[in-house]
This record gives sequence, C-alpha cells and structure tokens, in this order.
Amino acid sequence: MTGRSISEFLQDTLDAITDIETFTDGIDFETFQANREKLLAVVKSIEILLPSRQKITYRRFGGQCPPYKDW
Repeated sequence: MTGRSISEFLQDTLDAITDIETFTDGIDFETFQANREKLLAVVKSIEILLPSRQKITYRRFGGQCPPYKDW
C-alpha cells in the first residue's frame, strides 16, 4: 500500500481551515467560547490540521525532522 501524497495532505489542511472558518463565521469570541459544539468542532479540525502539516513538513525535509524552534 502506498502512502498519501503531499497534495492529499495539503487538501486535508485546506479542508480543515475552511471548516474552521465556517464554524466561526459571524460570531464573536465570547459566543464561540460559550458554544461547546462550535468549540469542539474547531478543536477537531485543528486535530486534523496539525498532523497533516507535520507530514508535509516531514516529507519536505526528505524524511528528516526539520529544525525545531522553541517559541
């Protein structure tokens, strides 16, 4: 079985960002924070987005871990 392509991971990233924008469109932070359903939906989208971005970065650096920057 072959692995997923970078373009598939990019699409996952774009989809997650679009979902986050849709979930938060037209509401202020206080409303978002009080709405557990929206909050959990955004958290789930972030859970999808982060591993996808990590895999793109990992492949971009040829299977090597990129330099780590401690913020």
